[in-house]
Amino acid sequence: MKAALFGLKKGMVEEFYETVKLVLKADPQHKGAQRVMALKEKINEPLPESSAEEKDLRSFVKASSKMRAVPSKHFLLLTDTPKKQGKKNSDRAEQRLKLLEDVYESFLLLFHAQDIELDIPKSG
Repeated sequence: MKAALFGLKKGMVEEFYETVKLVLKADPQHKGAQRVMALKEKINEPLPESSAEEKDLRSFVKASSKMRAVPSKHFLLLTDTPKKQGKKNSDRAEQRLKLLEDVYESFLLLFHAQDIELDIPKSG
């Protein structure tokens, strides 16, 4: 698990999961690895969408009527960047949301893998 944690600290989330799977293959009763896999299931559950949250978020931004809301599994981003149509690369909002999701997942994993449980949000 130490090697897995090292990779996680370097942002290697997929490699972290692969290493945890190897740990479980070698020791199916490994508590830290079991916690990580249970957490992965929880992380993969998206938060429920709420139009009230979007309305609340827009109330903080003066030019919110010119902005579009872009959701991800755990975040809602207001942006004024244009959406790219038909491009291979995702637009800036999607890139930012992916980074937010990656940091969120890494943060929770880092603590859970070391037997430090954090509360996982159930709503935005």
